[in-house]
Amino acid sequence: MENKKVVIFMYKYSVIVKGLERELSAWGYNVEVVAGKSYKLKELANETSLFVIYLPSSVVEDKALLENDWNVILIGEKQSRDAFIEANPHWEGFGWVNKTA
Repeated sequence: MENKKVVIFMYKYSVIVKGLERELSAWGYNVEVVAGKSYKLKELANETSLFVIYLPSSVVEDKALLENDWNVILIGEKQSRDAFIEANPHWEGFGWVNKTA
């Protein structure tokens, strides 16, 4: 059976994340939201098929989050994405959704 677990990571609560969680759950995905505790992501990595990272600027410095080879989609404003990619160029190929578009 296909692993349909999605983990959404954010540093603080967001209405956008709550809406995304609701929609993914309606589509049959097992969704877990992790707020502000990136070390927990490593604990979930083996059972997760996709990580959705909601980008505030503070994620750029989070080494526990950045040192991995997970399937990831980034969500955030263009300036947050650009700062993130500048600090972590190997993440440039990951999917990105501009939350202000």
